[in-house]
Amino acid sequence: MMENLFKSRGLYWAVFVAGLALMVSVWARSSGTPVDDEITHVIAARAVWNYPPLILDIWMRVANTVIWAVPSLFGLTGMRLFTVILSAATVLLTTDTAQRLGVRWLFLIPLMLFFQTWYVMLGFPASKSVPFMFYMVLGTYFWVRDRYGAASLAFGVLPLSRHEGILLTGLWFLYMLYRREWRAAWLAWLPTALYNLIFLIWLQPASLDGLPFAVYLRPQGSGYYGSSGSFFYFVPQVIAAVGIPISVFALCGLPAMLRNGAKALILVPPAVYFLIHTLIYLFGLFDSGGYLMFLLAMAPAFAILAALGVQSLYGLIARYVSVPHISKIGRAAFMLAVIEIVAFVGISTATPYIRNDFEQNAEKVADWLHKNNIAPVRVYSTYVWVSMLFDYSVIDRPEKKYVDEKVARNLKPGEVLVWDAKYGVEQKVPLEIFDGPAWRKLAEFGTDRTRIIVFERVQP
Repeated sequence: MMENLFKSRGLYWAVFVAGLALMVSVWARSSGTPVDDEITHVIAARAVWNYPPLILDIWMRVANTVIWAVPSLFGLTGMRLFTVILSAATVLLTTDTAQRLGVRWLFLIPLMLFFQTWYVMLGFPASKSVPFMFYMVLGTYFWVRDRYGAASLAFGVLPLSRHEGILLTGLWFLYMLYRREWRAAWLAWLPTALYNLIFLIWLQPASLDGLPFAVYLRPQGSGYYGSSGSFFYFVPQVIAAVGIPISVFALCGLPAMLRNGAKALILVPPAVYFLIHTLIYLFGLFDSGGYLMFLLAMAPAFAILAALGVQSLYGLIARYVSVPHISKIGRAAFMLAVIEIVAFVGISTATPYIRNDFEQNAEKVADWLHKNNIAPVRVYSTYVWVSMLFDYSVIDRPEKKYVDEKVARNLKPGEVLVWDAKYGVEQKVPLEIFDGPAWRKLAEFGTDRTRIIVFERVQP
């Protein structure tokens, strides 16, 4: 009877809804964001409707912009809702994959995925991590079904979502060659080839060095982010993000996964992806920044391994506790303990993102701009929070996406530039250029690192 309960659809959907509710709860309580890039994603995706060539923007990654374009029309809320849907879909795809790898108690998948600390906290912000994770899981979903053509297209999209995906596409290409799946092998490169071809025809860069593919030929970073200095930089972070209980269960599930033979190769993409990020940050390449959130694509693999681990441990209890009544009680207690421990850790470590002083100052600036009836078309801002909180439509032309010194100096009389103490400096907009009669200070908010100043150009 207990076996039937563990296999029941009712239990699966109960855990799924509980995990989804936890994610939505954290979202509802979050006035801030894990990184400011999320805001840039929203306003840049929305700007595509004003300036369509931005859909090919190299920093945004076309595979993200394409799926974000419509949700971005509904602002940050629309983008986050869409991201939650992708996260939920990832759980469903992972469930199907897990079933084909020997997971019998499918409720363990939403339990082991939704209640990973980083999954619930990064599963709703509009970052590149969730689409990339979805594409990887989609490719794996087709892989275990032996639908290699569809898997190739999914894995082929990875470089168009995050640049690191190019290595995973290459590995899949080699694997398809090894299996003599010639059509699937070349299909893996189709998305990248089409993207670069469309970029070349539509934007006509001055040289081939301006093509998206050229980014892989410039590995040396600017030095802005530095490097970790340790090969194990991400290891403790990933364990903490997954949660110690799930990490332990995942370790216990490795033997069961390896018994799947060739299907156990699905662990290769997340493992290689981890190695890629470790090496990139270790040597300061590609300005990776060493952000843990970029490794979120590993979460589904941990969930599958953890589910297999729980089943293995449960099997040991059933084998060594043979007295019928004790067996039933012991196994029930074990499973209840697993659910309670995993849920407790997931819930207790999931904290909302609260706006910091800098973001609160941006809100004050946006209110000031509204009260003074300053038209969005006149506004340029070095800080994306100001752009979002004031009016998404301020990003109505490409030069407004990144306001640097050249853009600032070319502003026309009557146009307004909102300068901030962080990104104004990083984007090389020196405060000194506003000295003199060509500029007038209209307002100032905050101090030191949270300072935001509103300037108006009054003379050519």
